[in-house]
Amino acid sequence: MPEFLTRLFTNDTELIKVCVPIVYVLCFFQVFDGLQVTLSGIFRGLKKTTIVMITNIIAYWFIAFPVGCVLAFKLDLNLIGFWYAIGLSAILICLTLSSVLYRKFKKLV
Repeated sequence: MPEFLTRLFTNDTELIKVCVPIVYVLCFFQVFDGLQVTLSGIFRGLKKTTIVMITNIIAYWFIAFPVGCVLAFKLDLNLIGFWYAIGLSAILICLTLSSVLYRKFKKLV
C-alpha cells in the first residue's frame, strides 16, 4: 500500500524508494499522534493546558529535534531519522499525559 500511495504523487523511482519506508513510520506515528491530540483535548477540557504546553515543548524541542539531528546527520538515517524522533516524541507525550491523567483520576476515586 505505501508504494501505491506514493505513486499517486510521483512516478520517480528514486523518490518512491525514499518515501515508502517513511510511510511505514508515518502509519506508526499517526496512532500516537492521534492519541496525544485526544489527551491534549481532555486536558483542555479540564482547563489544565500548562502540562500539555510543557510536555510538547520538552518532547519536540528538547528531545525530537536533537535526537532527529543525531539520527539524520550522525547516523545517516536522513529524513527517516527525523520521523523516528518525532514518533518517539509522540510516544513520550502520550505516556506523560496518560500518567498525569491517571494520577488525577486516581485521586478522585
